[in-house]
Amino acid sequence: MSKAGIDSNIGDEYQVYVAAYWAMKMLADNSIEKLECEALFDGKGMPVQVDDVVVRYENGDALFCQCKVNSPTHKDWTVSALKNDLKKAWEQFSCSHQGASFIFYSSTSFGSLSKLADTAQQTEDVNTFIHKLSQNAKKELLKFQQTIQGSTDILCWKFFKKLSFRAKSLKELQSDINDYLEMQVTQKETALALVKEEIRRISSRQPQGEKKSACARQSSLSRKRLVEILEQAGGVHRFSSWDGPMLTDSGGFQVFSLTELTFPHFPQLFKSYPHYCIIICTLKKEIIFYIL
Repeated sequence: MSKAGIDSNIGDEYQVYVAAYWAMKMLADNSIEKLECEALFDGKGMPVQVDDVVVRYENGDALFCQCKVNSPTHKDWTVSALKNDLKKAWEQFSCSHQGASFIFYSSTSFGSLSKLADTAQQTEDVNTFIHKLSQNAKKELLKFQQTIQGSTDILCWKFFKKLSFRAKSLKELQSDINDYLEMQVTQKETALALVKEEIRRISSRQPQGEKKSACARQSSLSRKRLVEILEQAGGVHRFSSWDGPMLTDSGGFQVFSLTELTFPHFPQLFKSYPHYCIIICTLKKEIIFYIL
């Protein structure tokens, strides 16, 4: 296989892991409605420009993720190197509502681009934003304005407030995902393989099982479907042949043994995502279940 082919495969795998990471986040965050991979249109029928992974929230907000495994030179990403992708993000920003935000993922550092986004998010007005930028960040901002027609200082400030850059290696993404899976299933390798398979399926819009028409166009992963996949991988109930309520020693119960060290305040509250219940541990170490 050519180097270009190898790089393309690595890039595809990186995008799958970013999607898998957000799938795990969806388990813990009830505000997330679904994930989309290789999205085509938004809720209003407008084309999606930043389409690698889209996180849809119940309130209508959306997070658009662009995945770039490595910069071509393996040096910090710059405006010049990300010109086309930044243009897409700008177009998406210009036609999206205020609840839209963007994350660029890569194994390579984003250098001064990260400084632009961080400074924009930490300042309350455009003048303070410009004043606090380092010289290198100002140079990148100037290059951005030369690349994007009509990008005034105030529009750039608003754009970079909505933009984040995260440098994460493939191994770091794998580690984060494994941390989530260890608390949910007994066979994390099987679970990850099934989640990745589902992400690839929706990315290519392949039908699920024998369902043809509607699923052929489907490019989203819901929480319900994700829980079904994890149960195939041997959730704790399947492992123990018990389908009733259950508490494990994978974190929650440690609140009892570590009270003097790390948990001085009671009551402690936990949520169980698949069973729709809240667990409260009281000062007397009683356990109370509230079914939602």
